[in-house]
Amino acid sequence: MRYYEGDTVRDNDGIEKQIVAVSISYILSDGKETNGNELELVSQVDRDKQLVLSMCDKLDVTYQQLRSNSRKRYYVLRRQVISYFLRYKYKWTYVRISNKLNRKHCSIVYDVNACSEALSINDYEIKSLCDKIKY
Repeated sequence: MRYYEGDTVRDNDGIEKQIVAVSISYILSDGKETNGNELELVSQVDRDKQLVLSMCDKLDVTYQQLRSNSRKRYYVLRRQVISYFLRYKYKWTYVRISNKLNRKHCSIVYDVNACSEALSINDYEIKSLCDKIKY
């Protein structure tokens, strides 16, 4: 069977993993070069967390702070922006976002709508945070 980048496969434990890279050639431990397809499998959970972590880095907030129960404006705005991007750019469901951000799905719906509304009226603070993620 032939696999391509983006394909989903199950490992021996039944965990779904997605192919993220295919290597064409590699060098064996004895120094001989060989051609073949080496598949790198990464679980979907790891990919989701890596995506959120990369957004956290761009917005100067830690993953723990993002998932915390804090209602400080600094964290709330970043939560809203990340929720907005995960929903509209990456097409995540509200439930998937809520599981990753340690929130109820109705809170995520509120966050996404609040961010959309702020962007529609050109709110500078939200717009600047969105620009950090875009670039």
